Amino acid sequence: MMPKDETTVIIILGNRLQSKQIHQELKGRMDCGLKVFREEGGILLLSGGRSNPEIDVPECGIMKDYAVGRGVDPSNIITEDSSLDTIGNAVFSREIVDKLDAVSKIFVITSCYHVERSRYLFDMCFGDRYLLDFEPCYECPGDPGHEEESMEEAIRFFRGIEQGDIEKIMERLYLQHDLYKF
Repeated sequence: MMPKDETTVIIILGNRLQSKQIHQELKGRMDCGLKVFREEGGILLLSGGRSNPEIDVPECGIMKDYAVGRGVDPSNIITEDSSLDTIGNAVFSREIVDKLDAVSKIFVITSCYHVERSRYLFDMCFGDRYLLDFEPCYECPGDPGHEEESMEEAIRFFRGIEQGDIEKIMERLYLQHDLYKF
């Protein structure tokens, strides 16, 4: 049991909305994260913006409604609505976590097929400053071709950046990433 003044953060990654209702994959991720939350306590950090331009609510809003509907006190929830992809999930979650006191452990919850790429992205953004755990994950089918292509893009994105250098990562995000550059 960890001391009371240390905080566990459970980051649940969003998934592109298909409507204003929670869909199966996002529900599966939420259920995994809520199980960890009930076992560990701490803070839920729900990460996901408006990745589908046809839906006018962020993923994290749907996720928060789902968590509150399952009995989670809203004071235990932080929403992150700037991310439009997994790189954004990692970058903007790091910004939030850096502002929290005494973070002892971070769980990153996603779909199992997505863990390898998520681990790479979060390790690059968080560096060795935090203890990250990627279990459990939601078991569902994924697109291996998409994951492979996205992993290659992620490796190119981080090329030449030192792990954990969030300032350089943010700079590159806004200068070079198609979803975030101005």
